[in-house]
Amino acid sequence: MALYHYNFYYKKASLLACLFLWTVLTGYTQQFITFTKTEQQNYLAFGEMDHTYLRRTTDHDSPASIYIANLHHSIELILSNDPQQFERYQEAQEARLEILEESNITDPIYSFIKAELLLQSAFVHLKFGYELESAWSIRQSLRLIKKKKNNFPDYLPYLKTWGLLQVLMGSVPEDYHWLLSVLGMKGSIDEGLSALSIHAASADATASESAMLLSLFQAYLLGRSSNISNKAEKSVSALQHFVNLLVALKSNSGPKAIESYNTLKQCKWDYPVTYYLAGEAYLRQGDFVNAVKQYQHFIEQAKGEANVKDAHYKIFLAYHLSGSASNAQKYYLLAKEKGNTQTEADKHANKSLKKDKWPNVLIMRIRLLTDGGYYSVADSLLETEKHHQFNDSEEQLEFTYRKARLAHQQGKISKAIEFYEKVTATTFKTASYYAPNSCLQLGLIYAELGQTKKAKAYLTKVSGYPKHEYKRSLDQKAKNALAKL
Repeated sequence: MALYHYNFYYKKASLLACLFLWTVLTGYTQQFITFTKTEQQNYLAFGEMDHTYLRRTTDHDSPASIYIANLHHSIELILSNDPQQFERYQEAQEARLEILEESNITDPIYSFIKAELLLQSAFVHLKFGYELESAWSIRQSLRLIKKKKNNFPDYLPYLKTWGLLQVLMGSVPEDYHWLLSVLGMKGSIDEGLSALSIHAASADATASESAMLLSLFQAYLLGRSSNISNKAEKSVSALQHFVNLLVALKSNSGPKAIESYNTLKQCKWDYPVTYYLAGEAYLRQGDFVNAVKQYQHFIEQAKGEANVKDAHYKIFLAYHLSGSASNAQKYYLLAKEKGNTQTEADKHANKSLKKDKWPNVLIMRIRLLTDGGYYSVADSLLETEKHHQFNDSEEQLEFTYRKARLAHQQGKISKAIEFYEKVTATTFKTASYYAPNSCLQLGLIYAELGQTKKAKAYLTKVSGYPKHEYKRSLDQKAKNALAKL
């Protein structure tokens, strides 16, 4: 497998996870959720995000109906980002918890459903900025499932909830570990992924959820590109196609992202965020006409403010890169006015807008093509523009960094090392993340090559760079990598 497909320090964990998976699956007397015919139909409707389904199931008090209705409602609100529906969601969830409390449902399914409802509520509250409420719900879910999974070790659905919680807690930056300690919470990414793997491979009716979570975590945490497991792909739902779209974008797979988007259109999937993601895919491909169309559709349909600023900024980029200066100027000014800085994308757009300097066209095109996996096109662009003159040292530095990233993504490790080292050798002061991330990547590369001394030297340098936009994230990654050496 090419070096860039995974971080070196997950190799051992992956092997242990496989061994753990085999041991546990062969030792379990598996107990899992099964659905009635009607419940199975409702669960399939959830996968297609059929809006009429909620009205059919909200008042049902069977364990599966309560679970499916709340799951559907939670995902619906997260995808739609509609603040006007938030109060209705809270009321509906309280009603479901009340039905659960007053029912004759017993453990282990009672605690599974309650823990899931709390966890689903936590994600919704976090989406709408209620961080304290979200943290409290996560704590309640974690305490409940931790106790019950020990009481019912053969009950597989607990592994999905436990696995997700462990990955979440294990992903918290070190700066906030003191808060986890105060709340009595801790996690492990490796343990979480192992638990999700076991559940995804089981005959449980909700196993496809763990398969989707694994696919997302592998892309966002491990840097691996993977489709949803074969088990889930036997009948791929619209929601699974949406997950594939997210994974493809994160994994530099532009063509797959566009393919997933086109499939979603056939499924009549109409959530505004999908148009935003499609805009990302087309922008990376260099199809600026379609990129503008998708971003504009997102802006017109968006219920809240999330990603609105970034969408305006990306339209500016599309016009700027295609040479339409007047339209670029229009959306550059609109991007400054519209939206907020709630999401990471909006924060990044806002920072770019504060520079009052438009991005270099060549560098931005290479960056986007690399992010989309269009490596040969990026290479051709580099070849035709190899004598390009840059306006300042910052642009020259970024150009070298982009060449390093392109070579790294292609698995051209010697070239990647050469360009990364040129970036780290820069002597002028800059607040960019190019040098610290180059140190991180060099550290990971040398660790993979077995050159531990060099790996430690570069990883140690990462935290020495002063404030930059990804300092917390890069410092944490370097520290984690050092701990694995």
